[in-house]
Amino acid sequence: MAGALAACSGSAVGESAAAPSAAKMPDAAITGCDVLLKAPANHRCLLPWPNDAFTVHAGTSTGRRVNVARKIAPANDKGVRVNTAAQNKNDGFSPGSVILTYVPSVSLAKSKIATSTDIGASLAPNAPIVIYDTVTRSRVSYFAELDAQTAN
Repeated sequence: MAGALAACSGSAVGESAAAPSAAKMPDAAITGCDVLLKAPANHRCLLPWPNDAFTVHAGTSTGRRVNVARKIAPANDKGVRVNTAAQNKNDGFSPGSVILTYVPSVSLAKSKIATSTDIGASLAPNAPIVIYDTVTRSRVSYFAELDAQTAN
């Protein structure tokens, strides 16, 4: 079984006021995708999301600006891609964003990833996913689910 995994935060994850990392991230405008994640056809770009690979350094309060190339944006049934111009004016991602990634052959039951029926499991000491608020220095509850549109 393969599928995209969505983790929905029970509360907002804080942002650090620290200066942006000097680490070199892939440039989505040039490469088209985050080169750190291989995913199946039609899911090769924009995962994981949100992702600093889809930002650039900028003179904003966060030091970043969203930079999603239109060529990798989702397309409708007529092949028209989403216009990312408005989104690319943002200085980061919403703290309430759904976290998306691709995990091949994931089993929520076997992995013990917290689901919507047991959100409290996300705060267990041995939880396989941890979302951490860097301002309050505490863990944030979440639940995860498989993409309902996958074939498996």
